[in-house]
Amino acid sequence: MDKLILKAKSKYDLKVLIDFNRYNLYSSLQARIVTILSIILIIFGIISSDFSIGLRILTVLVGVVWIVELLVLPKLNAKKVLKSSKISSEADVEFEFYEDKVLTKTIKDEKEMARGELNYKDLYKVVDLKEYIYLYIASNQAFICSKDNLDGNYNELSEVLKSTLGKKYKIKYRR
Repeated sequence: MDKLILKAKSKYDLKVLIDFNRYNLYSSLQARIVTILSIILIIFGIISSDFSIGLRILTVLVGVVWIVELLVLPKLNAKKVLKSSKISSEADVEFEFYEDKVLTKTIKDEKEMARGELNYKDLYKVVDLKEYIYLYIASNQAFICSKDNLDGNYNELSEVLKSTLGKKYKIKYRR
Protein backbone atom coordinates (compact mmCIF):
# COMPACT_ATOMS: atom_id res chain seq x y z
CA MET A 1 0.00 0.00 0.00
CA ASP A 2 1.05 3.59 -0.55
CA LYS A 3 2.76 5.60 2.14
CA LEU A 4 0.34 7.38 4.50
CA ILE A 5 1.34 11.06 4.67
CA LEU A 6 -1.33 12.61 6.87
CA LYS A 7 -4.59 11.86 8.69
CA ALA A 8 -7.27 14.41 9.48
CA LYS A 9 -10.77 14.55 10.89
CA SER A 10 -13.42 17.17 10.13
CA LYS A 11 -16.89 17.82 11.48
CA TYR A 12 -19.30 19.25 8.94
CA ASP A 13 -21.12 21.77 11.08
CA LEU A 14 -22.70 25.14 10.35
CA LYS A 15 -19.48 27.16 10.78
CA VAL A 16 -17.49 24.93 8.42
CA LEU A 17 -20.18 25.13 5.73
CA ILE A 18 -20.59 28.90 6.12
CA ASP A 19 -16.82 29.34 5.71
CA PHE A 20 -16.89 27.16 2.57
CA ASN A 21 -19.84 29.08 1.08
CA ARG A 22 -18.20 32.43 1.87
CA TYR A 23 -14.97 31.37 0.19
CA ASN A 24 -16.81 30.19 -2.93
CA LEU A 25 -19.03 33.25 -3.13
CA TYR A 26 -16.47 35.93 -2.32
CA SER A 27 -13.81 34.51 -4.62
CA SER A 28 -16.19 34.50 -7.60
CA LEU A 29 -16.14 37.19 -10.28
CA GLN A 30 -19.92 37.54 -10.02
CA ALA A 31 -19.72 38.56 -6.34
CA ARG A 32 -17.05 41.11 -7.11
CA ILE A 33 -19.15 42.62 -9.90
CA VAL A 34 -22.26 42.75 -7.68
CA THR A 35 -20.23 44.42 -4.90
CA ILE A 36 -18.84 47.06 -7.27
CA LEU A 37 -22.26 47.71 -8.82
CA SER A 38 -23.83 47.97 -5.35
CA ILE A 39 -21.29 50.58 -4.28
CA ILE A 40 -21.80 52.51 -7.52
CA LEU A 41 -25.59 52.44 -7.05
CA ILE A 42 -25.30 53.67 -3.46
CA ILE A 43 -22.91 56.49 -4.38
CA PHE A 44 -24.99 57.41 -7.44
CA GLY A 45 -28.18 57.48 -5.37
CA ILE A 46 -26.58 59.71 -2.73
CA ILE A 47 -24.81 62.26 -4.93
CA SER A 48 -27.11 62.42 -7.98
CA SER A 49 -29.32 65.48 -7.99
CA ASP A 50 -30.66 64.96 -11.51
CA PHE A 51 -33.30 62.44 -10.44
CA SER A 52 -36.28 62.55 -8.10
CA ILE A 53 -35.79 61.71 -4.43
CA GLY A 54 -37.87 58.53 -4.89
CA LEU A 55 -35.60 57.22 -7.64
CA ARG A 56 -32.50 58.12 -5.62
CA ILE A 57 -33.83 56.27 -2.54
CA LEU A 58 -34.73 53.24 -4.70
CA THR A 59 -31.20 53.21 -6.18
CA VAL A 60 -29.61 53.28 -2.71
CA LEU A 61 -31.97 50.56 -1.44
CA VAL A 62 -31.14 48.24 -4.36
CA GLY A 63 -27.42 48.69 -3.66
CA VAL A 64 -27.86 48.00 0.06
CA VAL A 65 -30.06 44.93 -0.58
CA TRP A 66 -27.42 43.44 -2.91
CA ILE A 67 -24.68 43.90 -0.31
CA VAL A 68 -26.85 42.44 2.48
CA GLU A 69 -27.66 39.49 0.22
CA LEU A 70 -23.94 38.80 -0.26
CA LEU A 71 -23.47 38.82 3.51
CA VAL A 72 -26.48 36.59 4.33
CA LEU A 73 -26.40 34.11 1.43
CA PRO A 74 -23.54 31.89 2.72
CA LYS A 75 -25.33 31.26 6.03
CA LEU A 76 -28.69 30.55 4.38
CA ASN A 77 -27.10 28.09 1.94
CA ALA A 78 -25.20 26.34 4.75
CA LYS A 79 -28.38 25.91 6.79
CA LYS A 80 -30.16 24.55 3.73
CA VAL A 81 -27.40 21.97 3.11
CA LEU A 82 -27.38 20.83 6.74
CA LYS A 83 -31.15 20.52 6.76
CA SER A 84 -31.39 18.58 3.51
CA SER A 85 -28.36 16.28 3.85
CA LYS A 86 -28.69 13.15 5.93
CA ILE A 87 -25.00 12.35 5.80
CA SER A 88 -23.24 15.67 6.25
CA SER A 89 -25.36 17.00 9.10
CA GLU A 90 -23.09 16.79 12.15
CA ALA A 91 -21.08 13.99 10.55
CA ASP A 92 -17.36 13.41 10.98
CA VAL A 93 -15.28 12.94 7.86
CA GLU A 94 -11.97 11.18 8.28
CA PHE A 95 -9.26 11.75 5.69
CA GLU A 96 -6.20 9.63 4.97
CA PHE A 97 -3.82 11.34 2.55
CA TYR A 98 -1.45 9.12 0.59
CA GLU A 99 1.09 9.93 -2.14
CA ASP A 100 -1.45 9.69 -4.99
CA LYS A 101 -4.89 9.69 -3.37
CA VAL A 102 -7.02 10.54 -0.38
CA LEU A 103 -9.37 8.09 1.30
CA THR A 104 -12.48 9.48 2.98
CA LYS A 105 -14.77 7.92 5.52
CA THR A 106 -17.98 9.59 6.71
CA ILE A 107 -19.08 8.61 10.21
CA LYS A 108 -22.30 9.58 11.94
CA ASP A 109 -23.48 8.27 15.31
CA GLU A 110 -20.46 5.92 15.33
CA LYS A 111 -21.65 4.25 12.09
CA GLU A 112 -19.81 4.40 8.81
CA MET A 113 -22.16 6.12 6.35
CA ALA A 114 -19.90 6.42 3.29
CA ARG A 115 -16.40 5.66 2.09
CA GLY A 116 -14.55 7.08 -0.89
CA GLU A 117 -11.27 7.22 -2.73
CA LEU A 118 -10.16 10.27 -4.68
CA ASN A 119 -7.08 10.20 -6.87
CA TYR A 120 -5.41 13.60 -6.81
CA LYS A 121 -5.21 13.74 -10.60
CA ASP A 122 -9.03 13.39 -10.80
CA LEU A 123 -9.72 16.37 -8.53
CA TYR A 124 -11.09 19.54 -10.10
CA LYS A 125 -8.77 21.59 -7.88
CA VAL A 126 -7.45 21.86 -4.33
CA VAL A 127 -7.53 25.12 -2.38
CA ASP A 128 -5.30 25.31 0.68
CA LEU A 129 -6.49 27.95 3.16
CA LYS A 130 -5.27 28.83 6.65
CA GLU A 131 -7.99 26.74 8.35
CA TYR A 132 -9.09 24.28 5.63
CA ILE A 133 -8.09 22.26 2.62
CA TYR A 134 -10.89 22.19 0.02
CA LEU A 135 -10.72 19.12 -2.23
CA TYR A 136 -12.97 20.09 -5.13
CA ILE A 137 -14.63 17.30 -7.08
CA ALA A 138 -16.52 19.86 -9.20
CA SER A 139 -16.47 23.65 -9.54
CA ASN A 140 -18.69 24.17 -6.47
CA GLN A 141 -18.54 20.83 -4.61
CA ALA A 142 -15.71 19.87 -2.31
CA PHE A 143 -14.64 17.76 0.60
CA ILE A 144 -13.72 20.08 3.45
CA CYS A 145 -10.70 19.03 5.47
CA SER A 146 -10.21 21.07 8.62
CA LYS A 147 -6.62 21.72 9.64
CA ASP A 148 -7.54 21.56 13.34
CA ASN A 149 -6.86 17.83 13.71
CA LEU A 150 -3.93 17.02 11.44
CA ASP A 151 -1.79 14.01 12.27
CA GLY A 152 1.23 13.66 10.02
CA ASN A 153 3.48 15.68 7.76
CA TYR A 154 1.48 18.60 6.35
CA ASN A 155 4.46 20.06 4.44
CA GLU A 156 5.01 16.75 2.65
CA LEU A 157 1.33 16.63 1.67
CA SER A 158 1.55 20.19 0.35
CA GLU A 159 4.58 19.26 -1.78
CA VAL A 160 2.84 16.13 -3.12
CA LEU A 161 -0.27 18.13 -4.05
CA LYS A 162 1.83 20.85 -5.66
CA SER A 163 3.81 18.40 -7.79
CA THR A 164 0.76 16.27 -8.72
CA LEU A 165 -1.77 19.04 -9.39
CA GLY A 166 0.38 21.93 -10.59
CA LYS A 167 -1.85 24.97 -11.18
CA LYS A 168 -4.88 23.11 -9.82
CA TYR A 169 -3.32 23.40 -6.33
CA LYS A 170 -3.78 26.90 -4.91
CA ILE A 171 -2.37 28.14 -1.61
CA LYS A 172 -4.45 31.08 -0.38
CA TYR A 173 -2.58 32.22 2.72
CA ARG A 174 0.91 33.24 3.75
CA ARG A 175 2.95 30.52 5.42
